[in-house]
Amino acid sequence: MTRRPRTVRAWAVAAVTLALLFAMPALAQSNEEAGLAARQTRLKTKPMHDHLLDLPGTLIESPIGLLGLTIKYSMIVADKTRVTRRIEALFREPISPVVSYGSRPGFAGGLRVKLRGIGAETSDLTFHGTFSTNSHQDYYVRYRAYELADRVYVHGRAGYNVNTNEDFYGVGTEGAGFRSVFEHTLASGRLTAGTDWTDSVRTELRVDVADHAFAEGDGSYPSTMDVLSEYGGGAPGIGGVTLAGGGVAVAFDSRDNDFYPSRGGLAELSAMRFVELGSDQPEGKEFSFTRYGLALSHFLTVGRPGRIFAARLSAEMNTDAGERQTPFFAMADLGGAEDLRSYDTGRFRDRDAIVLNLEYRYPVWDAIVNMKGGMDAVVFADLGRVYPDLFKDTASDLRTIYGFGLRARTTDGFLGRAEMAFGEEETRFILQFDPIF
Repeated sequence: MTRRPRTVRAWAVAAVTLALLFAMPALAQSNEEAGLAARQTRLKTKPMHDHLLDLPGTLIESPIGLLGLTIKYSMIVADKTRVTRRIEALFREPISPVVSYGSRPGFAGGLRVKLRGIGAETSDLTFHGTFSTNSHQDYYVRYRAYELADRVYVHGRAGYNVNTNEDFYGVGTEGAGFRSVFEHTLASGRLTAGTDWTDSVRTELRVDVADHAFAEGDGSYPSTMDVLSEYGGGAPGIGGVTLAGGGVAVAFDSRDNDFYPSRGGLAELSAMRFVELGSDQPEGKEFSFTRYGLALSHFLTVGRPGRIFAARLSAEMNTDAGERQTPFFAMADLGGAEDLRSYDTGRFRDRDAIVLNLEYRYPVWDAIVNMKGGMDAVVFADLGRVYPDLFKDTASDLRTIYGFGLRARTTDGFLGRAEMAFGEEETRFILQFDPIF
């Protein structure tokens, strides 16, 4: 079998994207000194009762401060929810431990370093690294600047990820009838530049470079490489591919909160064209495709405040470029805690997909002192399906999931969710620190 050289390797992807990340702070003037002066002014005017309330936190932080470190409970994800100042003082940056658990990766631990005010006052530079008991690895460096110019923002990310047991059920609405696993190594870089034209309308330019490599799985199920001969659909791209992509997105956002809205909506339309830079595939198996995405969500307060009806409709379409193909790992997939909640991640995979999520949220507790937060009960339904061609198939035979759960929240954001999801294949318990939408 003749193989073509892969002209772009993982180290080249990482080198280019890291150079972009560290060049971006030079695009804006730092306001660090002004921010420091403002903080010092606030400290001088702080009332005595605030000092007394902060005393327990000060006693906890003092010995850690002597070591030059700070602490933060990373599972709360402080950049996704604004917690009251007195509690946030216990979880300050820049150095924080990262601890998590997942049924597939197992226990994972590592460190995150976050530096603020690098290049622009409203910016952050994050270094993150974790390693799990099942040998999953996740390393990345990320830079985000929100005000490089008037209403202009830039986000950049370079990462290296190893998933030792990613699932493959085959391609199609039913799959191959068996479950297999493979190891997926991904070195990637992404650069996004956007403009907020108004408080509700934004546009973005996106550039991606990613090197995908595959190997035998961890043995929990048969290896995907070993069973492909039994599956006529194949897995195009399993030999390894390097892709580059570019595209645009436009969004209209009228939500009253980014992470736990009670009214308003979000509509986003995107298009990305991907081309192959290198591959270990045989001759004649080149890859190039265009991905179109549509996401619509709406939130409505029903009756009293806190009683929220939420709905999301999302669709993805991947179109081959002539004789070139879409690799299996880039196809639309459904399953997992973010869409069809009772199915395994990646349970269904094909070129196109559509999913509808419906939720009704009802407050059951509003009494967390000083956090102005509480807990909501949730009932939900998920409906979705994958298609070889969304425009040639009907909406029949949708997979249907239903369930209930609890959501922890503050008035300014989302803390976590625990859910039970029921479907055709199994019942699943979900514990997540990110909202589904």
